[in-house]
Amino acid sequence: LLFPGAIGLMLAGILAANMSTLDAGSVTNSALFIRNLYQPFLPEKSEMHYINVGRIVIAVTLLGGIGTAVFVGNLLDLFKYFISIPAIFGAPIWLAFVWRRLTRWAVIIQVVICFTIYAIIPNLFQTLDWARYNESFLLETTPKTVTVTTSALQEDVEAGRADKIGTSIEKEHIIAPAGVFFEHVARDNPEDPSSRKVGIGRFHAEIWVLSWLSIDFSNFTKAQLVTTRFLFDALFPFLLLFVISFLTKPVYKEDLDRFYGKLRTPVQPTPELEEKALEDAYQHPEKFEKDKLFPGTQWEIMKPSMQDLYGFGGSWLLVFFILFLLWVMVNIK
Repeated sequence: LLFPGAIGLMLAGILAANMSTLDAGSVTNSALFIRNLYQPFLPEKSEMHYINVGRIVIAVTLLGGIGTAVFVGNLLDLFKYFISIPAIFGAPIWLAFVWRRLTRWAVIIQVVICFTIYAIIPNLFQTLDWARYNESFLLETTPKTVTVTTSALQEDVEAGRADKIGTSIEKEHIIAPAGVFFEHVARDNPEDPSSRKVGIGRFHAEIWVLSWLSIDFSNFTKAQLVTTRFLFDALFPFLLLFVISFLTKPVYKEDLDRFYGKLRTPVQPTPELEEKALEDAYQHPEKFEKDKLFPGTQWEIMKPSMQDLYGFGGSWLLVFFILFLLWVMVNIK
């Protein structure tokens, strides 16, 4: 689609963007690990000690990426994990910013349950023979015959289904059965149609959990099964967080007031002004009530300010500008 010079420029841009993303991500992960996990347990160490630990964390992060590239052979499967795994941690992080009733135990239990369903069970079950040969896990969708409208090919003209190439004709298309719980279901011996079936590939624990609700997935298509999985990945963490939070002890109001007070206080020009503004927010947490969409409730959703609207609108303008540049590059003759 691009002329030769633009293709090289595009590849250089992609590589540069990937490099900047990797170095920023590794430094961010290192800082988060040190400040939130390492320093609280070893608070008396020197800055040089923390820097050295950060370097080790960066090396481990980059080596983890290299190991993933070496041992994961299917980019599509890896992409699916990139969609589902962040939802485990994204749900409690996002909900913590807008809902006071979220509890520590709800987050811990939700992360453990979701990580088990999204990562551990799918990879464990595909290695266990009792699961791969379990008849209840070898369910397949019902094959369907659909009629599609398409343009006639030379073989259609020769078969008498059309007068000339390009004529609109209707053809019957058979949708082959797909595995419901496993990625694929096949015969143990492909050359022997009487051999027992075996599950191959990822075990879809999300579909398995939903099947406990007596949902019949045999009439679903492959696309509908994938969509159901992703909807489960997106919504199930929130369901767990809401239910478990109501069943566990809430966080102390004083801690919540300090957290949301610091969150709502704009960054000040100097450390002195910053400390003064934060102290005022800690002493008078009620002053933020007037800016909430739902004052007097557990929800911490703030009314959008003009700065918010300008930032949101400006971000979309940048998106459209980038898409416009892409359109210009593609249409250069």
